[in-house]
Amino acid sequence: MYDAFSAQLRPLPELNNEAIQALVDVGAAVDQRTKTLKPADIVEPRFFDELKASKFLKDLYSEKVSL
Repeated sequence: MYDAFSAQLRPLPELNNEAIQALVDVGAAVDQRTKTLKPADIVEPRFFDELKASKFLKDLYSEKVSL
């Protein structure tokens, strides 16, 4: 089961703007104040970009681990 699902996942889980906007839209149904939010207002990509540039993530995903 792990092999079947792991093949569908990306190695680096990144937030995309479409998914964030969908969450904002759902939140706007409950609270109209969230309607004006944009994905860039919520996510700060600087820290994830730093991680991507570091050797840490390369080492983390360099070999496949079987359970």
